[in-house]
Amino acid sequence: MRNDRHVTCEPPDDPVFEADVRSTIKRLAGKIADEGELLAAVADALRTRYPRISIRSRDPIAAFASDEQSSWHVLRDGRRQDAGSGPDKTGPKASDAD
Repeated sequence: MRNDRHVTCEPPDDPVFEADVRSTIKRLAGKIADEGELLAAVADALRTRYPRISIRSRDPIAAFASDEQSSWHVLRDGRRQDAGSGPDKTGPKASDAD
C-alpha cells in the first residue's frame, strides 16, 4: 500500500468534498492494499453523496514526481470544470428554475 499518494480534487474550491475524499481514503487504505481495489472502494463509498464522482489514477511513469508516488484525480461531477464555464454543482442552476 502506498502512503505517498498524490490526490487532486475537482472542483478545487470545495473543501467539504476534498475532506470527504481524504477521510474516505484514509479510512479504507488500512483495509485494502491493492491500489485499483482501493480506488474502486473509495469511489463506491463516496457515490451515495456524490453520484457523478469519477476517480482516475495516473500511471506513475507519466508523473513528474517520483516513480513511487501514485496520483489520483478525483472529479466530483464526473468531469473537469473548465475555467470560466461557471460552477457545475449537482443541483439545478438558478436559470433552470423558470
